[in-house]
Amino acid sequence: MGGTFNGTPSTLAAMQATIDELSKPGFYERLFALGAFMRAELDGILDRLGLPAQSAGFGSVWLIYFLSGPYRDYQDLLRNDDAFDLAFRKEMIANRLIGQPLPLKRLYLSGSHDRATVEKSLDVIETILRRLSTRNTTRA
Repeated sequence: MGGTFNGTPSTLAAMQATIDELSKPGFYERLFALGAFMRAELDGILDRLGLPAQSAGFGSVWLIYFLSGPYRDYQDLLRNDDAFDLAFRKEMIANRLIGQPLPLKRLYLSGSHDRATVEKSLDVIETILRRLSTRNTTRA
């Protein structure tokens, strides 16, 4: 396996520092608890705004499906409001929340996130969703 930075001292030091962080007691428990908090708060925001949407994810992974009713498989996800999803993701990026501007793509929390950062992100997300939902009154 070749590569410009493979095996260089700086790459190996970064790798070791990453392993050290990931090995700290409680690292994953804290990260997964933040993910659960994020998803629960997102569902609260969606309910308050009356949007036909729901959060999804696991561990530190989160996303919003902009559809009503249950989803069980990919066929159900085809009901996602891709136009609204894309507008939401573009607004997130414009507001300095990192994500892909592609509908149905997962978003992630990392070890650098803490509760305060997640709460700030949720405030921004609520503002974005409120603005988008009032602009798009044709959504049911």
